[in-house]
Amino acid sequence: DVRLEDGGGPELAERLRGGALHLTIAATPSAPADSFEVVRLGRLAFLAVALPDLLADTTRPIEMAELLAHPILTLNHRHASREVFDAACRLIGEPPKLVMEGYSPHTLFAMAEGGNGVAVVPSSARVASPRLVARPIALKGEPVEFDICAMWDRRAPLPAYGLRFVDALGDHVRAEEAQESQRLAPPQAHLTVV
Repeated sequence: DVRLEDGGGPELAERLRGGALHLTIAATPSAPADSFEVVRLGRLAFLAVALPDLLADTTRPIEMAELLAHPILTLNHRHASREVFDAACRLIGEPPKLVMEGYSPHTLFAMAEGGNGVAVVPSSARVASPRLVARPIALKGEPVEFDICAMWDRRAPLPAYGLRFVDALGDHVRAEEAQESQRLAPPQAHLTVV
C-alpha cells in the first residue's frame, strides 16, 4: 500500500523523523541529518517563467540581477529550494520584489500568465502554457542549481521495493539531466573533408 503526499522540505524532514513518512524526495538539506540515509538523485536548476513582455523569448539564461528587476512570484518557505533562491539573492545583495509566495508552481504559472510578475520555480516544474517563456537562471554566468535526494530514517530501513524505487527515480533524473544538457549545449562545428 503506497500513499503519496505533497509537502515542503523542512516539514517533510520533521514528519520523517516522527515516523509519519517512510521516504521523502526533496532538495538535499543544507545541514547534515545524521539520523537519515540520504541518496543523491540529481540536480535541478531554477527557471524564470513569464510572459514575453517581461522575459525575452530566448534560451539564454537570465542573470539574477536582471531577474530581480522584475516583480517575483516564488515558492514559499515550505520548499527547501526556496533557501537556495534566497541565498542567490543575498550573494548579489539584492532583495527580490516579492509579489506572491505560493505553495504550487502551477499557481505561480497562472499568476505569471496574468502578467503579475516572473515565476521562479525548480526546473522539474513543467510549463504547460504556450503563452509563457521559460529561461534558466544564472548567477555570474553559472546556473543556479541545487541537489535533490531521497531520504529515509536509518532506524526504519526501506524495503527492497523502496530501494528499487529510489534507484529507478535516480536513473530517471539523471537521464533528464543528460537530455537537458544536450539540449542546451552549444552547437559543435563540424569539418567535412571531401
